[in-house]
Amino acid sequence: MDKNEVIRIFKKDWLSKADDYVHTPKKLQFLIPEIKNYVCKNGIKDAKGEITLIISYIRDISTGKYSDYNGKSLLMLVAGMIYLLTPLDIVPDVLPLVGFADDAAVITWLFKEFREELDHYRNKNI
Repeated sequence: MDKNEVIRIFKKDWLSKADDYVHTPKKLQFLIPEIKNYVCKNGIKDAKGEITLIISYIRDISTGKYSDYNGKSLLMLVAGMIYLLTPLDIVPDVLPLVGFADDAAVITWLFKEFREELDHYRNKNI
């Protein structure tokens, strides 16, 4: 599967799901414990700090505590979290060793792509 196909699938599947979550704050709040449970999985410990920051960002937006956010960034970060929670992603998590490789790549990409937004959030909440 090439990069363009992965992007097409991501946009089709996870962005549409994320849009529903973004427009329903209660759904965002229910997503948070699932993401926290995901962080405990083997192979994801290296990204725990980044995911924890994304969890705080999503939680504070869903509760109204943080309102100075970029809607596109929120949508993409939520889509990424939904992707991580989906057991049947590009490389299924049940495959030993490689199952979390795509998840790690998504986390790395999200954090790199939305670093400015997350830094802005972090600086406003220190």
